[in-house]
Amino acid sequence: MKTILLIGPCNCGKTTTMNLVCDKISSQGKFIEPKEHIEGACETDFRCVIEYKTKTIALFSMGDFFRKVTAKIKASIEKKYDILVICCNDGFKSLDKLIKNYDCEVVRKSKEKEPQLYQQANIECCEKIVETVDSIIDSLTTGGSK
Repeated sequence: MKTILLIGPCNCGKTTTMNLVCDKISSQGKFIEPKEHIEGACETDFRCVIEYKTKTIALFSMGDFFRKVTAKIKASIEKKYDILVICCNDGFKSLDKLIKNYDCEVVRKSKEKEPQLYQQANIECCEKIVETVDSIIDSLTTGGSK
C-alpha cells in the first residue's frame, strides 16, 4: 500500500482539500464505503473508500491526532487498500519517522489568510494529490508492488 500524507498546520484547509479530492476521484469512480463522518472528529472530517481506475483508494481527513493517523495507516495496510490519502498535522514530533516507516508520498499544505488564495491553494493541492494518486496507479499497473 502507498500512503499520501497531506501535511499542514491546524486550520489550513486540509479537510477542505480532502473533500475536493473525494469529489474529484468519486466522480470518476464509485464508492465502496460511502463517505461518512468520523465519530469524535470535527463535523467536516470524513472517511471513505473509492474504487478508482480499478484500485481501492481510502480517504481519511482526521489528521490532528498522531495515534489516529498511525492507526488508520496500519488498518489500511491490513485491509489491503492500494492507496491511502490521509491528512496529517505538521506539528507531529515523529512526522519524519512516520514518513520513513510507511514510505509516504508527501503533499504540503500552507495556511493562506486571503479567501481567494485559500481556495486556490485548496484546488492546487487537490490537483497535486490526484496527480500523485494517478502516478501511483500507473506504477502499480505497470508492475510495481502494493
